Amino acid sequence: MKNFLATVLTIFITVIVCVGMLEAVIRIMYSQKLDYQVEMSRYAGSLKRDSANYDIGHEHRPNKKAHLMGVDVTINSHGFRDKEYPVEKPQGVYRVMLLGDSLTFGWGAKQDRIFAVELERKLDKYFKTAGKNMKVQVINTGVGNYNTDQEVSFYEYRGRKFKPDMVILNYFINDAEPTPRQKSPLIIKYSYFAMWLWGRIDTFKRKYFSNEDYSSYYNNLYDDSRPGWQKTREAIKRLVEASKRDGFTLALVMLPELHAVGETYGFQDINDKVRAAAIEAGVENILDLAMRFKREAPESLWVSPDDAHPNEKAHAIIAQGIYDYVTSREIIK
Repeated sequence: MKNFLATVLTIFITVIVCVGMLEAVIRIMYSQKLDYQVEMSRYAGSLKRDSANYDIGHEHRPNKKAHLMGVDVTINSHGFRDKEYPVEKPQGVYRVMLLGDSLTFGWGAKQDRIFAVELERKLDKYFKTAGKNMKVQVINTGVGNYNTDQEVSFYEYRGRKFKPDMVILNYFINDAEPTPRQKSPLIIKYSYFAMWLWGRIDTFKRKYFSNEDYSSYYNNLYDDSRPGWQKTREAIKRLVEASKRDGFTLALVMLPELHAVGETYGFQDINDKVRAAAIEAGVENILDLAMRFKREAPESLWVSPDDAHPNEKAHAIIAQGIYDYVTSREIIK
């Protein structure tokens, strides 16, 4: 019996030492190299919390900071990656509220180079040039892993209190996914080894136990029978109703999947389906940005070789595209 207990104790101590060594090695490795899955796990652990609103699911922790994907991230008192704004809109201010996910949040891009900030600079200059004695505030409410239903739920729950003059719903191809309810294991918030292992398991499952490549996955999201796509269309209708009730101008901006940009956009059929659904819901202002990137090499637009979130170059193109659209069509009132 004593020998058995000694053996068990030896194995236990050996496992603990080995896991500790792996933890140390992986921490050292990822202090030099950025890994998308590890960084996203750190983002969830350091900057997110459960929301009191079930339909939103999760939100940013107010007044938090982190260094993620090589850049500093600061969350303000409202839970936005933005500077401070009062909830009550000051006199002489024109407010644009951006709803979106990690692309709008600016994953992997420096704060002063994300398209929300670039757009605010451009619109502020436009107002001054036009002789309008108004300041522009572009409020970035983007949260990583949000879908359209969560974004609209956020507006209904909290966003409308800021009384925006314009709301821009930034739409990405995976926004038709259902709202995730499954939580990751708690340990991945604290252990790099657990983050790494969880990411490798997820990659293995997708590669060897899924019958879909990413193109098929995206296309299948837009089957009319899929609950996520149904919720997306319902959410767009709710936002149209909110625009009439609250008196803001609504625009829908489609952000491209940056693996698929070029002379022809690889998912144009999906964008066309989203446009048709938005028109049916009553959206009058719709901007498809895919062709803004037709002369760009896809890899030149990514934050890292294994992460196709838009880098600062891509953010500048997005900001210019939105600016050109809202000013040329004179939808800013």
